[in-house]
Amino acid sequence: MLLSPRLRSPDHIGPLKSRRGCKACKIRKIKCGEEKPSCRRCLASKYKCEYATSTNDSYAAAASTRSILNLPISTSPNTVWRERRAFAYYFERAAPFLGGGLDQDFWVCVVPRACRSEPAIWDAVNAISTLFEYPHMCLDFAFLSLRYERSAGINAKQSEALRWYSRSLSKVRSQIDRGSVDGQVALISCALFVCIETLQGHVEEALQLYNQGIKLILDLRAKASCLQATLLESTLVPLFMRLGSAALSISGTSICDLFSDIKNGDAYNFTSLGSARDALIPLSAQVQILERESGSNPFIGLEAQITPELIAKKCRLQDALRRWHCAYNDLTQMLPSTSPPAMNWNPSIHALLIMYHTTLSMIASNCLERSKSAYDAHLPSFRLVVEQAAIALDNSASTDGTQPAFTFELGVGLPLFWTAIECHDSTLRRRALELLRRSPPVQGFYKCATGLVLAGKIIEQEEALSRSILRQRAQNPTVSHDDTKGDEIEVTEIPEEARIHHYAVFRPRDQPFLLGPHDASKWNRGPEELFMRYTRYQRDPYDESVSRLIDECVPLD
Repeated sequence: MLLSPRLRSPDHIGPLKSRRGCKACKIRKIKCGEEKPSCRRCLASKYKCEYATSTNDSYAAAASTRSILNLPISTSPNTVWRERRAFAYYFERAAPFLGGGLDQDFWVCVVPRACRSEPAIWDAVNAISTLFEYPHMCLDFAFLSLRYERSAGINAKQSEALRWYSRSLSKVRSQIDRGSVDGQVALISCALFVCIETLQGHVEEALQLYNQGIKLILDLRAKASCLQATLLESTLVPLFMRLGSAALSISGTSICDLFSDIKNGDAYNFTSLGSARDALIPLSAQVQILERESGSNPFIGLEAQITPELIAKKCRLQDALRRWHCAYNDLTQMLPSTSPPAMNWNPSIHALLIMYHTTLSMIASNCLERSKSAYDAHLPSFRLVVEQAAIALDNSASTDGTQPAFTFELGVGLPLFWTAIECHDSTLRRRALELLRRSPPVQGFYKCATGLVLAGKIIEQEEALSRSILRQRAQNPTVSHDDTKGDEIEVTEIPEEARIHHYAVFRPRDQPFLLGPHDASKWNRGPEELFMRYTRYQRDPYDESVSRLIDECVPLD
């Protein structure tokens, strides 16, 4: 057992033990999912999975996972059964989606194993399970949610999940106060608490917990035993690095300390999709950091400074991305030929990795460019992102075509949102929006609903600006044009002057400094309304070779 051993709480309700499980799970004294021909536990741990040839009916004293799942939670006779049913649902339904096709060792092995000795983790798992089955998500923009509306509409099941969460938090705090908390248990609990908050769409709280987890990691690295260090570095650190990379997409978040010592000079040699994914995450973080360092923010007076160091950093990242792609191509040629293929190949994960690599390559290539038109040369790459997103969603859909409400890991959301705002091909960007609408509503720290609203508004503004610019050109006698009226102009391309460069979503009541010189009262909107401030370049009417950055403000809805 990887966790430090502890005495079991007498009132702790542990996972159900199966009487019909495989031989390996019985020997290891863990619950078997009873999947045939090989159970998930044995597949994950690479054990030989065998079942007894016959099973005596008298062994059916303990209900199996499936029989518990068939019992609706509302009719469960008592708390014990509700907790056991929640755990069964977690193991059978929620855990595979939380890992996004990878990381089954953490969600299916490490976490349930910790439940056997840690009541706080048991409660957290049951909270995750119930919120996954009965989601109640805040889909507001991060840092812009109306907190008094958060508790509205919570039903009895969600309320019980929050009680389990509160009980888990209380137990961890009690251990901390007594000085008896195990650092590794605290870190696993922290990851589960981040999951619970993101499941509810509470990104702000999840980010606070994530930062606490980073501090725990740095502390554990200084004093962890060899056994603890194995789980820490192989499972927990990569998990928090993936969270850190996703957090960088949120404006204002700090850069994780785990990314401070990353080196890109080593050769890549992947043995699995998981190893390829874990190598791409640091590159994702570094590309986003480069984009931040090379960008400007006129709303706060920050000017871009393209230095030789930034240019050199861009070249190193592009080289690392090319080397990653070569190594990944080698992996994709090797994996389908290995056995068993189901353990090594996942079309959805493959599509996600291609999406992220393609997106990162485009950002790295163009983040030092002033003109948004530079992205027009990447139309095949945008098309690839959209095609791979469709593959990923088709493979993650359930039999009725629906997507899970939540995934804790990489999702299609961010690449699709980025494609919708940066690709100026009307067909592709609308296809990206369509796929984003099909996606799991919450993907880690990312909320698809906010992406849809923001990308939709950017597209609407760019097309409206394009019509206005084309109308002005049509009225200019020095410019050749046909007899099409301005209102009937079809937008087939977005001129550079209509392309949005910087944008900020804000509520004037809460962030008045972002309003700048604009007057929000002319829109006759309430104090709770959201606005989008954005910048674009405008040509000098007397010298078209000169353009200046201007900013404008519109209601978001």
